[in-house]
Amino acid sequence: LNVIFYALIILTALGSCQSSGSDPSSDTPVSQTVHLDPLFLSQTAFPNSLNTPTHVLPIDGGASVDDRAQLYVVVDCWNNRVLYTSSLTLPLKDWKALITNIGTPHTAAVTRFEDERGGLGSDTFWIVVEATVLNSLTCLKVCIRSGNVEVLDGHSVAVEGGRPHKTIFIEDYKSFFSLSSEGPLLYLTRLKVKSGGMDQPVSVPLPFLEGVYTRSFTYHSNKFYFASTQLGIVVAELVKDGVGEEMTFLKVVEVPGEMEYLNDIYFSNERRVYVTWAHKNSVGSSTGESGGICVVKDLAEGGCVGIKDDLGLEGTPYYLSTDLDGSLLVTEMTEASGIVRFREDCGEGEFAPLVCQVERVQGPFEANSADLEEKWRLMS
Repeated sequence: LNVIFYALIILTALGSCQSSGSDPSSDTPVSQTVHLDPLFLSQTAFPNSLNTPTHVLPIDGGASVDDRAQLYVVVDCWNNRVLYTSSLTLPLKDWKALITNIGTPHTAAVTRFEDERGGLGSDTFWIVVEATVLNSLTCLKVCIRSGNVEVLDGHSVAVEGGRPHKTIFIEDYKSFFSLSSEGPLLYLTRLKVKSGGMDQPVSVPLPFLEGVYTRSFTYHSNKFYFASTQLGIVVAELVKDGVGEEMTFLKVVEVPGEMEYLNDIYFSNERRVYVTWAHKNSVGSSTGESGGICVVKDLAEGGCVGIKDDLGLEGTPYYLSTDLDGSLLVTEMTEASGIVRFREDCGEGEFAPLVCQVERVQGPFEANSADLEEKWRLMS
């Protein structure tokens, strides 16, 4: 890609927050990033549709704007932007942009900002987003107030490995972790949050993933679970090795062949495990067989109950997240783009449905042929 430096952040300054001069862990200002080849910039032609939305991040910023969450951050991957809204059902024209012209972001993660005295700000947060094609993370210190966002500070962090693809905040470690998805050796990049800022990034190698394309990971009951293409679900734990920390391999949970192109593994509040995957023939074709989503019966023994039809998904399911009211959100992509909300607490007994109160909150938006061709080029 031919790249030039370009302004990154759209500021929506409707609050009265002030920067406290955080100590970023990089000397690269957030206002300098890479402006991508116009091939990627489909938001110019399709400003009021989502194009491969990959993740929804609900944020409780304080007083509720509606009965679910004060703010939703939506990663609109192939429009190269990160949006936010007080309600997912609002028309897209009423949403606002947090970041534009960022290189195919995939997820966003958040935690409250801790000031120099160790206190948590009531309306100040860290939000971390990947610039996937640039092999970097964008770290934003933001003020969230009355459904609006003001960017106070920011910096970018280079990561080891290729294409950071999934970022989460793990409270047990007081750290953001971001997964590089491809390369001879994959890594987790750890950004520990401290009073007034962040520590320097630490790279944790993942040799047991064997350089195999891995789109996602999660953390549950002190273990890390990696959704690895072709390998399956790889389980590991982070241990101290006397010098620093290393990731120790525990086991692999195999998945059926049709699920080998895993997108996500997700543990819900109802102690369910969800898996999403792409069909090997779906990338690059809006008419190919799409991927699926299922509820794992037993992670040790395998077995999965499909729920894609129950959710009314028309595209390939990607990442899941939990809303503040306990409902789940799942994004869809490739064949069609959109966001669906559903509940899993649907009664007791063997005849109770697995999902209920299904609501399509955005889409489905039809796939764009030029984007599909570009996805196929990148994957081939």
